[in-house]
Amino acid sequence: MKNLFRIELIKTIYYPTFWAILLLHSLFFVIIIALGANLDINIQGVQVFKLFAPNYIWGTTAWIASWFNLLLAIMIIVLTGNEIQYNTFRRQLLDGLNRNHLIIGKFALIAGLSLYVIFLVTVTGFIISLNSGEPSISGFFYGFKFVLILGVQSLAYMSLAMLTAIVFRNIALSIIVFLLYFIMIEPFIRIFFASNIDVYFPVKLISNLTPMPDFMGMISSELSAMQAVDPNSIAQLQSVPDGLSLGISVPLCLIYIVVFVSVSRILLKVRDF
Repeated sequence: MKNLFRIELIKTIYYPTFWAILLLHSLFFVIIIALGANLDINIQGVQVFKLFAPNYIWGTTAWIASWFNLLLAIMIIVLTGNEIQYNTFRRQLLDGLNRNHLIIGKFALIAGLSLYVIFLVTVTGFIISLNSGEPSISGFFYGFKFVLILGVQSLAYMSLAMLTAIVFRNIALSIIVFLLYFIMIEPFIRIFFASNIDVYFPVKLISNLTPMPDFMGMISSELSAMQAVDPNSIAQLQSVPDGLSLGISVPLCLIYIVVFVSVSRILLKVRDF
């Protein structure tokens, strides 16, 4: 595994597009976090969006970071597509690797990028916590599970991207199909299924791992503390989670990852490169 990961790094670190996409990913994320952390919206003395308070910081940063998972997925499509189009896979087979080694090496790279996502979000959140003026060990780790779940989500996005590239082989076509599946194809298919069934579709399930912060819950808690509105009105503001619980979603997402990687492995074994 170590040697396979080293081979993937050698193939990747000298590729300018890899660094360009990675730079855009980290830069956009940090800029949005920096802007959001300095956002101060008050309505009649009520601080509405406490998105980066200790109780919300990890859910917020994980949600924002999830926006950019598609960038990493596109990068995996480009890297995998290049290896197919330029016969890199064939060269590796001639050099003594087998087809299982190819998929293990690519998945090792995907896992490494997922760890990069976790590291980026953790460091950014830690800096924000220090600047908040109220850092504490318990406060820092409150809700940190969302960052780890974000890592699982990024793993799923990139595993599906790798499968898409292996299926279609052409980089441009793979990117178009991948994006269309997220934006149009699966949402259209889900129309024909009941709400208690469509939550199991891969894109919806994977996307729901990092839900949008509970804005209404934040507002209602502030209003309740100030006794500004009637409690019955506050109860109506509480948002209802859409989808499965994390205890169900995360294991199902891991199953999807195994399926994506297994199908990729089968295709690599039966196709000629």
